[in-house]
Amino acid sequence: MINHAKYIVDTNTGYLLGNPVEYQTSEEHDIQPLLDVYKKNVITDLDVELCKDIGIFGVQYEYVYAGEDSLPKSVEIDNRNVVLVRDDTVEHKELFAIMYRPVFKGKDDKKNIKYWDVTYIDDKKIVNYKLDSNSLTQVGKEQLHVFKEVPVIEYKNNPELLGDFETVISLIDYLVNN
Repeated sequence: MINHAKYIVDTNTGYLLGNPVEYQTSEEHDIQPLLDVYKKNVITDLDVELCKDIGIFGVQYEYVYAGEDSLPKSVEIDNRNVVLVRDDTVEHKELFAIMYRPVFKGKDDKKNIKYWDVTYIDDKKIVNYKLDSNSLTQVGKEQLHVFKEVPVIEYKNNPELLGDFETVISLIDYLVNN
C-alpha cells in the first residue's frame, strides 16, 4: 500500500526545508551567540519535526525555555496537549498557555491515568500542577522566566489549520479502496 498522506507531507517538508533555515539580521545586530545556541541544540532537526507535524495536523507548537545552563532551548510540544489562550482584541495577544500530559499508573500501563501533569505559562511565570479526579494541586514553587512574553510559539499551516493532505483525504480513500 502506498502511504499517499505521508508522501505529501514528506514532499512538502523536503521542499520547504531541503536547505536548512537561515537566520539573518542587519549588521547592527550580532546574532552569532544565538546561532551558536541553535547549532548546539540542533535546531535544524527541530525545524524539520515542526514542519512535518504542521503538515499533518495543520498547527504545531514550540516551547522555548531556559535550560540548566541558562541558555535558551526549544522543544516541540504535541499539539494535542497544549492550549494557547489569546485575548479578544484585534491583535489576538497571547495571554497564557497550558501544557498537559497524562501520567500513567504503571510503566507499561497506557490505559489507567494516575493524574495529569499540567503546566501553566504566561508572560512572567511558569507554574506546575497535578490534576487528579479530586483536585488541582500546585507542585513546587512558581518559577519566573526571562522571555517577557508567553514562550510558546504557534505555527499554522494555513488560516484554516488544515494539514497538507486533508483536502485530498477522500481521493486517497478512493485510491485505497478501488
